[in-house]
Amino acid sequence: GPAGRVVRGYNGAGAWSLHPAGADVSGEPAPDLKAARTDAYVAGYGYYFRSRFDARASYVGQRRADGRAFEVVRAHPNGGSPRELWFDAKTGLLGRIVEAEGARPVTVELSDYRKVGALTVPFRFVTMGGGLARPRTRVLETVRFEPVDRALFSLPARAP
Repeated sequence: GPAGRVVRGYNGAGAWSLHPAGADVSGEPAPDLKAARTDAYVAGYGYYFRSRFDARASYVGQRRADGRAFEVVRAHPNGGSPRELWFDAKTGLLGRIVEAEGARPVTVELSDYRKVGALTVPFRFVTMGGGLARPRTRVLETVRFEPVDRALFSLPARAP
């Protein structure tokens, strides 16, 4: 924004934001905790880490799309919104994430899986629907898994 960079996050209990000194935040809407919880679940691959996220899931069944078969699971993180997770029946890899709630469903297709260390991760994400005029593609150039300096996530020290 005009006053500087705003940083937003979610720490597992609440949504937060850091604003530049002197920024007027009176008009900012309250954090959407349901959206924050859902985003954290999907972005953190929570469906693979049952101990990290409280969620319930149910098997939907098999679906076909683009000539491929998928095993579909409906995952609903507690405090968040449900998503359909479409796993490719041949590879077992996640091929789609579908947000079916609302008037305009959103689908994210995951592809271009590559081995990064001991993990296999998608490098290409295509978002469709939800009122987008055309699909939006995001391609990762590199992925690194390494320990992160915890100080990067600490709040700045207050001046004495």
